[in-house]
Amino acid sequence: MDDMDNGKTTKTAMESQRPPAPAIFLGYLADQKSGSWQRLELWNLTEDIPGHPQGSTVSRRTLEKAGYAVLPPSEAPRRDRGFS
Repeated sequence: MDDMDNGKTTKTAMESQRPPAPAIFLGYLADQKSGSWQRLELWNLTEDIPGHPQGSTVSRRTLEKAGYAVLPPSEAPRRDRGFS
């Protein structure tokens, strides 16, 4: 499958151009938004990103807004899975 479709770059192609997020997955925080509970992914930074020092806990959205590709939690580095 081609990553280009009628001159538009697909999400897959865009994500492959982003550097991987320098973070490990910590878990979820339950967040009540608009009257329904949603899970908020929490990530711990392994290095500084703009506006957040190494060791900070941030959300997936923060990482994506900073321009990083974020793996699904099931594939991401975790403390309990070992990381370097």
